[in-house]
Amino acid sequence: MARCYAVAVATRSAWRRAAAAAAAFAALPGALAVAARPAHANGRFPAVSSLAPDAADPPFLLVGATFGLVLTTDGEATWGWVCEQAMGYLGTFDPIFVRTHVGAGALLASTFDGVSRSADGGCNWDAAAGLAGHLVRGLAEHPGAPGTIYATTGYAAPPDVDALFVSTDDGATFSATALQSGAMYYDGVAASALDPLRLYVGSWYPMPREAFVHRSDDGGASWTSTAYPVADPQILRLVAVAPDDPDVVLWVIEGTGDILFRSDDGGLTGAPVLALPAPFAGLTVAGDGTMYAAAALSQMFQSLDDGLTWEPLGPAAPPSLCVAAGAGRLFACSDPFSAGGASIMSSTDDGVTWTADYALSDTTGPLACPAGADATLICGPLWPQVAVELGAGGGAGTDAGSGGPGDSGVIVVGRDGGPGGGGGGACHCSLLGARGDAGRDRFGAAWPAAASPALLLAFARYAARNAAARRRRRERAGGPPRT
Repeated sequence: MARCYAVAVATRSAWRRAAAAAAAFAALPGALAVAARPAHANGRFPAVSSLAPDAADPPFLLVGATFGLVLTTDGEATWGWVCEQAMGYLGTFDPIFVRTHVGAGALLASTFDGVSRSADGGCNWDAAAGLAGHLVRGLAEHPGAPGTIYATTGYAAPPDVDALFVSTDDGATFSATALQSGAMYYDGVAASALDPLRLYVGSWYPMPREAFVHRSDDGGASWTSTAYPVADPQILRLVAVAPDDPDVVLWVIEGTGDILFRSDDGGLTGAPVLALPAPFAGLTVAGDGTMYAAAALSQMFQSLDDGLTWEPLGPAAPPSLCVAAGAGRLFACSDPFSAGGASIMSSTDDGVTWTADYALSDTTGPLACPAGADATLICGPLWPQVAVELGAGGGAGTDAGSGGPGDSGVIVVGRDGGPGGGGGGACHCSLLGARGDAGRDRFGAAWPAAASPALLLAFARYAARNAAARRRRRERAGGPPRT
């Protein structure tokens, strides 16, 4: 799925300080109210964008959403929420979430500024070392080496280089492998479960447009690269390696009619195997080797022969924004407007029948954590606004995305809740869509007159950081600064 990035990186320490200061500010007499339109809007409908089930722990499920992370650890009895700010990203960026398998397991999230990591189940998050300044485009744990994590990056500004990075300490620190470049976008990584030294990475270069499949037979020490033809605006993303054959690898070329490709000789040659009727929305491999692919809000497909041939799933398969398999179930990020309100559905019979597992309104609230944890301190004041949009409880806000102020970086503030408020980034090309008319939520209801005072200082700080970060990115890219 093509991604659009309207993002600013906000440090967790800044959010922690802002949340503490805002709590004190809210108690002051005559405290100002944030203007009518909440400043944290990111312009998208609340929706589920990714799923990460854990075959080794069936009650556990990580849910990526347009408003942060939702997770259940008790077989879907409760759904705890972690806001974007606690994890160190904002905007229309959709992270890749991974749970590692050393001890209790760390939680990892790809961001525009490296990898964010939680060692305590999602309560506190810190940046992994070695990836600062890198947009992480691929993130995966080696299926045969728990705690070995691979990350592919793109969009680094000189003097940084993009690369395949590896961590051998459960995602705490990363270092670059021999596969690196100052101009290449490395997009997607997969490791073979049968051959622990076999790695694959996809990449593309913007000008002139080129794309490659890279293969390593020695754990990343050396690489063989094969070029594949693409044309602007197409990109190549590595998506999977067959569980029973390290020479079978699949990638997708996205941009103008997404097409899934397959190679059975380690990426040296490849052929198209599936022309998707809509943008690529994911590929997953079940425990029995069955592969499933999804076209966004369109069809789902199944392959029983390592991706050589594909057939549509039956008519019961929901239009989906993602697909994932694990713990004996096939999951889909369903469209709640066409799935009876469900945002996650699952099947235990290979897609013949489906059950609703999660609706946005099932979100319990901020993840249950100690009082001083990020998920409590930072996300707690934001929950009333998010809850209203999700239909999960009372609150003062309307939009579940947490993107920050609009392109001007200004939050309009007044005692009477006058008009104004920033919008969220200018980028609305996500498959998840944009919100309705300004001043109203997607159901046509007017925005409330004032948001929680606890948000005032946090988003004022964010506005200044957001504008400064945009200026720095333009200057590092060689473009003129905007005043």
